[in-house]
Amino acid sequence: MSNSTSTLHGWVDQPNNRGTFDIISSCFLTIFLCTWTCLHLNVPASKEGTWRPVLRKSRWMVLTILGPEFAVAFAAGQRANARRALDTMRGMGYSEWTLRHSFYANMGGFVLQARDSAPFPIHGLHLIYLLKEGYLDLPEITSEEISDKSKANLLAKALVCLQTGWFVVQCFGRLAQSLPLTTLELVTISYVWCTWAIYAQWLKKPLDVTAPTVLRTQASTAEILLKAGPAASQPYRQTPLDFVWDGRVSWTLDVQPFLHFRVDPRKRPMPRILNDSMPWFDTAVDAAVCIFVTCILWCHPHVWLEPAFPDSNGEDSVASSRARSLMHYSDIVRVGIAVGYLSCSVSPTHQQKENEF
Repeated sequence: MSNSTSTLHGWVDQPNNRGTFDIISSCFLTIFLCTWTCLHLNVPASKEGTWRPVLRKSRWMVLTILGPEFAVAFAAGQRANARRALDTMRGMGYSEWTLRHSFYANMGGFVLQARDSAPFPIHGLHLIYLLKEGYLDLPEITSEEISDKSKANLLAKALVCLQTGWFVVQCFGRLAQSLPLTTLELVTISYVWCTWAIYAQWLKKPLDVTAPTVLRTQASTAEILLKAGPAASQPYRQTPLDFVWDGRVSWTLDVQPFLHFRVDPRKRPMPRILNDSMPWFDTAVDAAVCIFVTCILWCHPHVWLEPAFPDSNGEDSVASSRARSLMHYSDIVRVGIAVGYLSCSVSPTHQQKENEF
């Protein structure tokens, strides 16, 4: 009779070999978590139901996957506009107004109910104008009440940050051991940087607010327009307060008709503040910082971390060098497009409309 002994093994390191499914599943899961959780969209229209906001967020998730640097630009621009609104409100003597209030106002969190018209959402610039003209009193809503409306879950975001952080640590760990990284992993690292940048910009912006706050005024829409004078004489496209801010990206209006894009909303007054209105940066410094961050986000992993393009023998070839060069050229093109787009946002001509009020 033979005696058999069992060997007890302690900690066993993970093998260096990885399957294709392991790489794809890990990267796709990380990209999905990044692009879904980072989006803080504006308040939807009333009676939209459940699925339309979900579909809208899914569409924006796809757009974020295609161009994460533009999502960073949207977040940075919205924070710059919210900060400017905060400075204006503090200058008017409203010391209790916070950055969260400004985000809430700019995302359509307030709906104006005039005496003789249907309610419509107002922007922060609209609210400032109505306060200056005496049509409204300061909304009696605290920062805590806005946070209560928000569906932001700090634990969920913390878990996403841990997941994405662990992914980055694994990638740098492989580099430290002189192990190769795939191009998909490098691209995923870029999405992680973008997600962290968006989190930082939208830290005070409410998430998934479904019910806006109604502000009632004793004045009629006609009285507001009449007192505004010639500035409000033109027919409105979005809301009756278009003469204050019309919510459109002015420099794209010349391009949209040629692309057969809809310029005006399907319904007037529009039922919600649109998400695709690119906010202007307050100063060239804000745009410069956003441009710098965009360059770092895309060029850093692709230039400093050399991806592996091995041939069938596991060695670099002429084709792999060309593939690496093409990836670097594509980064230059993407950064160039982002820089050009952001440069337009600080043009004095494009900011003139918003600076009037």
